[in-house]
Amino acid sequence: TKSSERLLTKLAQQSPHGLPVRRRLLSLALIRGDFKRASKLIAEIRKIEGHDGIYWRLAQASLDIARARRGALNRLVEARELTLEVRDLLANSPRVAVLLGHIDLLSGDEENAAVNLWYAVDLGERSARVFHDLVNLLTRMGRYGEAEDVLRKFEERQEIPLSQAFGKLAVEVSIQTKNFQRAVRLAQRAVDADPKNIGKRLWLGRVQLA
Repeated sequence: TKSSERLLTKLAQQSPHGLPVRRRLLSLALIRGDFKRASKLIAEIRKIEGHDGIYWRLAQASLDIARARRGALNRLVEARELTLEVRDLLANSPRVAVLLGHIDLLSGDEENAAVNLWYAVDLGERSARVFHDLVNLLTRMGRYGEAEDVLRKFEERQEIPLSQAFGKLAVEVSIQTKNFQRAVRLAQRAVDADPKNIGKRLWLGRVQLA
């Protein structure tokens, strides 16, 4: 919220060497698409860490990826260079693997994207978005068995229902892996959440007939 961001900004002003508060503010700026604010925060983080710092590199790579999603694909070169520099120092970092996976996705390299996102999950990544990106990618590649494995890992680590986190994607994977009971259960939950939606009711009927 705006009030919490104002509080964080005040805390940052009171703590000129505070990294955690600036990293949180950076995340909010990237979510909002405020690249100017993000660049300013990255400069502050780099000043605190020094040239050899890790967090400013990861932050700059994240900003480059966000810009690439808006069409500036040339930013992926710097994003990859910075992320690989950090990987040399933090070989088992889930965040590094996630960044490399998203760089690969934006570069059109689905095979390596799957490898890196899978590696992030194996390292303990918990972000629902990363799980969704990986399941969506594996489904698109026809690797439904692996997508099913990712869904199982998600259920082990998160309390968020599959129907909420994945929607129809989880139903598709369930049908393709012949887990029909779960497919119907997930489709039924979607209908229960929006009972007046005729389209969802028709979809539930098709799932029941699968």
